[in-house]
Amino acid sequence: MERLQSILAQYHECCEYLRYHDRAIWQTPLAASTIGGALAAFNFAYVKDWRAREIILVIAFLLVASLFYALLKHRYFAEVEQGTLAQLERTLDVKLIQRTTSPVLGEKAYYFPKKPAKCLRWSAVTLFKYAMILLLVALVVLIGLNPFILVD
Repeated sequence: MERLQSILAQYHECCEYLRYHDRAIWQTPLAASTIGGALAAFNFAYVKDWRAREIILVIAFLLVASLFYALLKHRYFAEVEQGTLAQLERTLDVKLIQRTTSPVLGEKAYYFPKKPAKCLRWSAVTLFKYAMILLLVALVVLIGLNPFILVD
């Protein structure tokens, strides 16, 4: 009985961490695009000296790169927690809850498996990664072109 309570306590804690990392996965790209876009817009709207603009753009790049790394870390831990929850469910000898778009085990292993439509098979995290890489590339281009952009 004590072992079962211990496993259930681990299960609940792992669920909470998964919820936290899932929220962070959705919020991190929003923060990155807001910070990167706001700094770039402020930069070209109010800063006249190209050297000062360069510094602000480099800071924006570093912040977005840091958030990109954070997104990768949150996804890593979400995958670990999804696997941990599945392993705990196997230990409890119950059917699994589907937590990934394409479950790898047979249908009988899950309470209610559902195959997604073709357009939903793409990973949202992968799309977020590409969007953040595109933002980083845009900031690098702005850093490179910055000395040649005239601001009145």
